[in-house]
Amino acid sequence: MRCAMDQQLAGLRIGAYARFSSDKQSETSASAQIARLAQWVQARGGRLSREHIYRDEGIRGATNQRAGLIALMAAVDSGDVDLVVVEDLSRLSRDIEHSASMRKRFAFSGVRLIGIADGIDTLGNGGDLLYGV
Repeated sequence: MRCAMDQQLAGLRIGAYARFSSDKQSETSASAQIARLAQWVQARGGRLSREHIYRDEGIRGATNQRAGLIALMAAVDSGDVDLVVVEDLSRLSRDIEHSASMRKRFAFSGVRLIGIADGIDTLGNGGDLLYGV
């Protein structure tokens, strides 16, 4: 029998974002990130749908001109997702100003953000404060 904690993501519209930046990484890096995110979400009772999987490959995190990121943020702004999961927050951005702007957009839209590797969850326990660090 599954406990309530295992079902904490059930019914949420979940977006996932993956990025890798160089040819020094495996070509499956973005796919491997998505697979890990899907497994993590499923273990908590959620489900990723293809329409809310966003990725950028071969693009540095210091730029915000990434097609996958732009599409993700459009989904956040329009309320098409309730939650976004990333492997770690550096996948979203490595630019402090851009990170701060995205944090505001997530908060304004009421969208929860979870970085699974860094343990950041903007829902509570200071996760929003840690996101700014």
